[in-house]
Amino acid sequence: YSASKHAVVGFTRALHEELRLKQSNVRLILVSPGFVDTQLIQKGSQTLGFPEWLQWALSPPSVVTDAILSALRGKQDEVVPTWNGRLMRGLHGVFPVTTRRGANMLLARSFKDWLLNRYTVA
Repeated sequence: YSASKHAVVGFTRALHEELRLKQSNVRLILVSPGFVDTQLIQKGSQTLGFPEWLQWALSPPSVVTDAILSALRGKQDEVVPTWNGRLMRGLHGVFPVTTRRGANMLLARSFKDWLLNRYTVA
């Protein structure tokens, strides 16, 4: 997943620059939505999926659509529409290891499991 995401980000940024150099009318927007409450997020599973105890962290889809429309009007090249996406991006820039550990929280079956295992994650 991480390699694919990195590839999409890099490819989009490179393609954006090529289009700019050719003065093309084609526009690209890189959208990094964060955690959005859609059908793609499998919820409540004991082995996989977004844990029920973190449901409060999911952003509504309308936040993403509004941000994309705003980016189109404002000619933005990249948008991170959700608070959780901006938080993860900002934290990763300053504390990459801590952010990876925090992301592992999403894999925990409960807050207690995460607390017990948080120091064993690399």
